[in-house]
Amino acid sequence: MKQGPSIGASAALCGLIGAMIALGVRDKTGFGAAIRAFYIRWLVYILLFSFLPGVDMAAHVGGLAGGFAIGYLAGQPRYEGSATEKLWRISSVCCILLTAASFLKMYLWFSRYAQ
Repeated sequence: MKQGPSIGASAALCGLIGAMIALGVRDKTGFGAAIRAFYIRWLVYILLFSFLPGVDMAAHVGGLAGGFAIGYLAGQPRYEGSATEKLWRISSVCCILLTAASFLKMYLWFSRYAQ
């Protein structure tokens, strides 16, 4: 099997699903159980889709694990001025800047080797 770069947004979707499952795990009410059941169903569909040839299972599982971990740590939103909320805002800005830098590096790499 030939290994190569993966493309697509399914790993990011798995991250969002993981975050929602974490929210359902942390919320001990019936609402949390409903959230968890709904997104676990979607997770099963995506993991079954991952067995098709050419689909990157590692990206799906990695997105799920990362989304679950961050979602579990972050929990539900807090008051606007709390120290925890400020820390998450700073972290999100850092992630956005890191993503922008990654896209810039990818663009520069492709523009150098595409000629």
